[in-house]
Amino acid sequence: MSSIDLLKGVILSLMIAFFATGCTSKPETHIAFSADGEFMLGCWINDKKTMKEVWTRTSSAKLEGIGFRVSGAEERETERMIIDLSPQIAFRAQPNGQSETRFTAIDADQNSFGFLNAEHDYPQLITYARQGDTLVATISLFDGSNRREFRYSLCY
Repeated sequence: MSSIDLLKGVILSLMIAFFATGCTSKPETHIAFSADGEFMLGCWINDKKTMKEVWTRTSSAKLEGIGFRVSGAEERETERMIIDLSPQIAFRAQPNGQSETRFTAIDADQNSFGFLNAEHDYPQLITYARQGDTLVATISLFDGSNRREFRYSLCY
């Protein structure tokens, strides 16, 4: 089972639980995961050398990332990102100086994170997974449609 299939199952389960209870407000979800984000730390660049993400640990409970567009020797910052590891794992993104958007963790382990914000226009689902020496990031709608995948290798 792929991580996307697993995330779809988790999302579907959460949606069924939400609608089955007849709730009209957002459910409070406090899912406990064990993940330290170590797999994401470092400088990551795509194969075309046009996109880069740099992730650092700023405290035991926080990772910070910066996304860049790369053109030759020029790098332009495109996004600031934060992963809160405590008390609840969450992803906060601030692309191009826009207001921050928060995504709640729906999956996390020692090699991957999955985050959801079904109320956001796009993306609604963000995943990061370490596959050997590759960091794979995906964005999509909550049902997995309009999926885009970004593959990064460590910068050397």
